[in-house]
Amino acid sequence: MICSSGLVSCSTFKPIATNFVGYNSDNNNVVVAGPGSAWRLGPICLGLAGRGNAMLVTNGGLVTSTSAFMGGTVGSTSNSVWVNDPGSVWTNTGGVVIGLSGSGNGLTIRHGGMVFAGRDQSSSSVGYNTNSSRNSVLVSDPGSLWFAGASVAVAILAGAILW
Repeated sequence: MICSSGLVSCSTFKPIATNFVGYNSDNNNVVVAGPGSAWRLGPICLGLAGRGNAMLVTNGGLVTSTSAFMGGTVGSTSNSVWVNDPGSVWTNTGGVVIGLSGSGNGLTIRHGGMVFAGRDQSSSSVGYNTNSSRNSVLVSDPGSLWFAGASVAVAILAGAILW
Protein backbone atom coordinates (compact mmCIF):
# COMPACT_ATOMS: atom_id res chain seq x y z
CA MET A 1 0.00 0.00 0.00
CA ILE A 2 1.27 3.43 -0.97
CA CYS A 3 -0.49 6.17 1.00
CA SER A 4 -0.02 9.43 2.93
CA SER A 5 1.89 11.10 0.07
CA GLY A 6 4.22 8.10 -0.26
CA LEU A 7 6.17 7.58 -3.48
CA VAL A 8 7.52 4.37 -4.98
CA SER A 9 9.59 4.71 -8.13
CA CYS A 10 10.68 1.38 -9.60
CA SER A 11 14.17 1.11 -11.04
CA THR A 12 12.73 -0.69 -14.05
CA PHE A 13 11.30 2.50 -15.53
CA LYS A 14 12.47 1.24 -18.92
CA PRO A 15 10.40 -0.01 -21.84
CA ILE A 16 12.13 -3.43 -21.85
CA ALA A 17 11.68 -4.47 -18.20
CA THR A 18 8.25 -5.42 -16.88
CA ASN A 19 6.92 -4.93 -13.34
CA PHE A 20 4.57 -7.68 -12.20
CA VAL A 21 1.67 -7.90 -9.79
CA GLY A 22 1.11 -11.65 -9.76
CA TYR A 23 3.94 -13.05 -11.89
CA ASN A 24 3.02 -16.67 -11.23
CA SER A 25 0.88 -16.22 -8.16
CA ASP A 26 -2.67 -15.36 -7.15
CA ASN A 27 -4.47 -12.67 -5.14
CA ASN A 28 -1.75 -10.00 -4.95
CA ASN A 29 -2.85 -6.40 -4.42
CA VAL A 30 -1.43 -2.92 -4.87
CA VAL A 31 -3.23 0.07 -3.39
CA VAL A 32 -2.25 3.67 -4.18
CA ALA A 33 -4.39 5.95 -2.03
CA GLY A 34 -4.50 9.63 -1.19
CA PRO A 35 -3.30 12.91 -2.67
CA GLY A 36 0.45 12.92 -3.30
CA SER A 37 0.67 9.11 -3.19
CA ALA A 38 2.28 7.80 -6.37
CA TRP A 39 3.71 4.69 -8.00
CA ARG A 40 5.96 5.33 -11.00
CA LEU A 41 7.12 2.39 -13.07
CA GLY A 42 7.80 1.07 -16.55
CA PRO A 43 5.54 -1.56 -18.13
CA ILE A 44 3.18 -3.29 -15.72
CA CYS A 45 1.54 -6.70 -15.95
CA LEU A 46 -1.30 -7.70 -13.65
CA GLY A 47 -1.56 -11.46 -13.61
CA LEU A 48 1.03 -12.79 -16.04
CA ALA A 49 0.19 -16.34 -14.98
CA GLY A 50 -1.91 -15.60 -11.92
CA ARG A 51 -5.51 -15.04 -10.89
CA GLY A 52 -7.30 -12.47 -8.81
CA ASN A 53 -4.50 -9.87 -8.79
CA ALA A 54 -5.60 -6.26 -8.39
CA MET A 55 -4.54 -2.64 -8.40
CA LEU A 56 -6.65 0.05 -6.73
CA VAL A 57 -5.98 3.75 -7.32
CA THR A 58 -8.21 5.79 -5.04
CA ASN A 59 -8.73 9.05 -3.13
CA GLY A 60 -6.37 11.02 -5.38
CA GLY A 61 -3.63 8.42 -5.90
CA LEU A 62 -1.48 8.40 -9.05
CA VAL A 63 0.04 5.51 -11.03
CA THR A 64 2.31 6.27 -13.98
CA SER A 65 3.46 3.43 -16.25
CA THR A 66 4.78 3.12 -19.78
CA SER A 67 2.26 0.43 -20.82
CA ALA A 68 0.09 -2.24 -19.23
CA PHE A 69 -1.55 -5.58 -19.74
CA MET A 70 -3.74 -7.87 -17.67
CA GLY A 71 -4.22 -11.59 -18.04
CA GLY A 72 -1.00 -12.56 -19.78
CA THR A 73 -1.65 -16.28 -20.26
CA VAL A 74 -4.71 -18.43 -20.84
CA GLY A 75 -4.94 -19.35 -17.15
CA SER A 76 -4.60 -15.79 -15.86
CA THR A 77 -8.15 -14.75 -15.02
CA SER A 78 -10.07 -12.30 -12.85
CA ASN A 79 -7.32 -9.70 -12.61
CA SER A 80 -8.56 -6.15 -12.16
CA VAL A 81 -7.74 -2.47 -11.95
CA TRP A 82 -10.02 -0.03 -10.15
CA VAL A 83 -9.55 3.74 -10.49
CA ASN A 84 -11.99 5.52 -8.21
CA ASP A 85 -12.62 9.05 -6.97
CA PRO A 86 -11.77 12.55 -8.25
CA GLY A 87 -8.04 13.10 -8.68
CA SER A 88 -7.30 9.37 -8.95
CA VAL A 89 -5.33 8.80 -12.16
CA TRP A 90 -3.59 5.96 -13.95
CA THR A 91 -1.60 7.20 -16.92
CA ASN A 92 0.27 5.14 -19.53
CA THR A 93 2.56 6.33 -22.29
CA GLY A 94 1.63 3.24 -24.34
CA GLY A 95 -1.48 1.18 -24.72
CA VAL A 96 -3.43 -0.86 -22.18
CA VAL A 97 -4.50 -4.43 -22.96
CA ILE A 98 -7.33 -5.88 -20.87
CA GLY A 99 -7.07 -9.65 -21.37
CA LEU A 100 -3.96 -10.36 -23.42
CA SER A 101 -4.65 -14.11 -23.39
CA GLY A 102 -6.61 -14.54 -20.16
CA SER A 103 -10.33 -14.21 -19.51
CA GLY A 104 -12.52 -12.30 -17.08
CA ASN A 105 -10.06 -9.44 -16.53
CA GLY A 106 -11.43 -5.97 -15.99
CA LEU A 107 -10.81 -2.24 -15.76
CA THR A 108 -13.31 -0.22 -13.71
CA ILE A 109 -13.27 3.58 -13.64
CA ARG A 110 -15.78 5.21 -11.29
CA HIS A 111 -16.64 8.28 -9.24
CA GLY A 112 -14.45 10.65 -11.29
CA GLY A 113 -11.37 8.43 -11.73
CA MET A 114 -9.34 8.79 -14.93
CA VAL A 115 -7.25 6.41 -17.05
CA PHE A 116 -5.07 7.61 -19.92
CA ALA A 117 -3.42 5.28 -22.41
CA GLY A 118 -1.66 5.58 -25.74
CA ARG A 119 -0.16 9.01 -25.34
CA ASP A 120 2.45 7.72 -27.82
CA GLN A 121 -0.42 7.10 -30.30
CA SER A 122 -0.51 3.37 -29.58
CA SER A 123 -3.83 1.58 -29.21
CA SER A 124 -5.62 -0.15 -26.37
CA SER A 125 -7.44 -3.46 -26.52
CA VAL A 126 -10.16 -5.33 -24.65
CA GLY A 127 -9.53 -8.99 -25.43
CA TYR A 128 -6.37 -9.34 -27.50
CA ASN A 129 -5.86 -12.98 -28.49
CA THR A 130 -8.62 -15.25 -29.76
CA ASN A 131 -8.61 -17.30 -26.55
CA SER A 132 -9.31 -14.30 -24.31
CA SER A 133 -12.97 -13.76 -23.42
CA ARG A 134 -15.23 -12.01 -20.90
CA ASN A 135 -12.76 -9.13 -20.42
CA SER A 136 -14.37 -5.79 -19.66
CA VAL A 137 -14.07 -2.07 -19.17
CA LEU A 138 -16.65 -0.17 -17.13
CA VAL A 139 -16.65 3.63 -17.05
CA SER A 140 -19.41 5.11 -14.91
CA ASP A 141 -20.35 8.19 -12.93
CA PRO A 142 -19.87 11.87 -13.86
CA GLY A 143 -16.27 12.94 -14.40
CA SER A 144 -14.93 9.42 -15.03
CA LEU A 145 -12.79 9.07 -18.16
CA TRP A 146 -10.97 6.45 -20.22
CA PHE A 147 -8.72 7.93 -22.90
CA ALA A 148 -7.76 4.77 -24.79
CA GLY A 149 -5.17 6.13 -27.23
CA ALA A 150 -5.18 6.13 -31.02
CA SER A 151 -7.90 3.47 -31.14
CA VAL A 152 -9.57 0.74 -29.13
CA ALA A 153 -9.78 -2.81 -30.41
CA VAL A 154 -12.63 -4.77 -28.88
CA ALA A 155 -12.74 -8.48 -29.60
CA ILE A 156 -16.30 -9.76 -29.98
CA LEU A 157 -15.75 -13.47 -29.47
CA ALA A 158 -17.77 -16.49 -28.45
CA GLY A 159 -21.12 -14.72 -28.52
CA ALA A 160 -19.99 -11.65 -26.56
CA ILE A 161 -22.22 -8.59 -26.72
CA LEU A 162 -21.05 -4.99 -26.96
CA TRP A 163 -23.50 -2.41 -25.58
